[in-house]
This record gives sequence, structure tokens and C-alpha cells, in this order.
Amino acid sequence: MRAGCRVTPSGLDAASTAAHPLAWSSKARYPWTMASTAPAPRTPPLMRGVVVSSTSFGPRAKVEGTRLDVWLLVDALNEADATKESVAEYFGTPVEVVDAAVEYHQEFPDRVTAERQAYLAAAADAAEHLPHVR
Repeated sequence: MRAGCRVTPSGLDAASTAAHPLAWSSKARYPWTMASTAPAPRTPPLMRGVVVSSTSFGPRAKVEGTRLDVWLLVDALNEADATKESVAEYFGTPVEVVDAAVEYHQEFPDRVTAERQAYLAAAADAAEHLPHVR
């Protein structure tokens, strides 16, 4: 708490609020918001049927309505003799789900490859440090 700030039963009083490093905003979802001049982070590209979410591995593209990563479906499709229909059957999803993953991969191959490598690196690290967990 900064020197000179007074706390009342309802929180900081008005004079203390003006001096506080966090600004009051009645329009914000949360009453205390950081004042920042930094540009908003770039959001990953979106495509029909693909949702990009933030995870501990970084942003990951998943097929909308599923927990399937785009890279996982693309890897399965790259297996020998794999077809869109066989991959869809294996994962128990409609062929449109595989189509959405393929379209995203065709548009952003570097992003999908980076997501796959980040996941595999984290999995290898976990296997090294937690050998008893499988």
C-alpha cells in the first residue's frame, strides 16, 4: 500500500484512488485496470473451424468444438496410407474437422510446425524430469 492511501470499509477513498498506481474504471469488467501504453499483443490468425487458445506451451490451434490440436490431425494424416476419412474415423470426428485442420495447416504451416515442436519439447522435458509419470 502506498504511503498516504487511506483504506475505508468500501476500499480506497477517492483521494487515495487518484494517487494509486492502478486507475479506477467503471467501464472495465474489473474495477482496477492497469494503465498501459503498450500495444495489444497480436492475436494468432483465425480460420473457419479453428480456434486458437493460449496454453502453457503458447498459442495452440485447435479444431472448434473439439480438443484436437491441428498439428495432431495433420500428423495423423501424414501417416502412410492415411486418408481424411480414416483419420476422422480414428478420432471419432466428422471429415469436416479434418478438412478444417488441413486448411489451417495449408495457410499457416510454420505456425502449426512450431506448435507441434513446442508440444513435443515439453513432453520430452516432462519425460526426462518425471520418468515415473506416463
